[in-house]
Amino acid sequence: MSTILIKNATVLTMDSSRRIIEDGAVFINGNRVEAVGKTDEIAKNYKAEKVFNGHGKAVLPGLVNTHNHLWCVLTKGMGTDLSLVNWLNSCLHLMAPNLRENDFYLSGLLANIEAIKSGCTTNADFAYFHLKTQPNGAKKIIQSFQDTGVRCVYGRGMCDTGAEAGVTPDIIENTKDSLNQAENLIREYNGTSDGMIRIWVAPAAIFINTTELLVGCRELANKYKTGIMMHIAETADFDAYARQVYNMGELDYYNSIDLLGPDVLGAHCVWIDDRGIRMFRDKDVKVSHNPTSNMFLHDGIAPIPRFIEAGVTVGMATDGAGSNGNLDMISALKHVALLHKVHIDAAAITAEKVLEMATIDGSKCLGMQDEVGSIEKGKKADLIIMNLKNPHIAPVSSLSQSLVYSATSECVETSIINGKVIMENRRITTVDEEKVVDDIIKITDELVVKSNMLHFKERPWKTIVR
Repeated sequence: MSTILIKNATVLTMDSSRRIIEDGAVFINGNRVEAVGKTDEIAKNYKAEKVFNGHGKAVLPGLVNTHNHLWCVLTKGMGTDLSLVNWLNSCLHLMAPNLRENDFYLSGLLANIEAIKSGCTTNADFAYFHLKTQPNGAKKIIQSFQDTGVRCVYGRGMCDTGAEAGVTPDIIENTKDSLNQAENLIREYNGTSDGMIRIWVAPAAIFINTTELLVGCRELANKYKTGIMMHIAETADFDAYARQVYNMGELDYYNSIDLLGPDVLGAHCVWIDDRGIRMFRDKDVKVSHNPTSNMFLHDGIAPIPRFIEAGVTVGMATDGAGSNGNLDMISALKHVALLHKVHIDAAAITAEKVLEMATIDGSKCLGMQDEVGSIEKGKKADLIIMNLKNPHIAPVSSLSQSLVYSATSECVETSIINGKVIMENRRITTVDEEKVVDDIIKITDELVVKSNMLHFKERPWKTIVR
């Protein structure tokens, strides 16, 4: 087993006491943290094969991205200035049917490279559709996690209705086939790669999933003790649809079919009132907050401070690059804090709370709090080293505030995941970053033409004055 020692650093543990250890050290044995403490104590008692001098640097738990759509890196810069439904129908649903197996793989590589370079070590991919023409697309995305070395929660997306809402027939599955394929994926991959791969079920949203499918997802989650991720209350249309079709609100409908529970992660959760927040609290449903995407698509502002005040666990996320612009978790830290300051007051969410959401609370959202999210003895060695002398963040007076409001992804120097050095001095060690980028540019150009999406490239300059 390999050993790593990081010494002379400021260690932000995110443990139950939220200790910050000045002149601290972390000793890694194999894939787990064996010791955390002062440098003089740790360096005296532990010898390592590889040593990092952390002088002028901070060691943090790796960031946890609780909601993503990896393949959407192919749509960066397309479909901007649109609301959710218009964006889906005029952008994503045009390209999706034309994806090939290798497109899934390459997009997964690029998305995970971007994750690594912005401090993310656990990435939850909500693969919200599956093409009948590309049955191995899921396996290709999972392979991209294995090859880059990023910890994976893969949500096997499901869509078995929705043509009337504009969903392209190419991504609408037969209900039983969808559930069977999800179960097969769980059996094949869940817990594999030294525990690095986890498979969840991911019914996409209320208007593109039938009751039969949602009930089947609950049965699979119960059977295999896995999780359910779903877009919930992203726009007001979700609740309106439920009232029209089921004669009850969206959350009441989920409650009526026993879908909600502590293994459910709701993405966005923007249009939820105090009664819904109490329902989340009572059912221990988790929330994935996607501030950048919610602003990008004009979804609205999720009541995150009220969720937190009620005791609901809230993690944070970038969402897919198509509805964000990038997958930069460091920039998302600042967006979480600032969005709610504008909406409520300057103290709506503190820097310290933002860091909790990005680490330990994110791990709770994914049922991984015993493994990742903090730097503690016995936990998996998923951590990052940030340069506090980088001009973007220096000088550092308060570590937590500087990390949230001043840092950029350029401050992330090194990433260690499951005890392996995945990035060192900003160089990815697992895959050829330059080749991946070149390949992505090539296939995206091909997909834009094949999908009749040239209007995004040829859009005239727009200036809107209201």
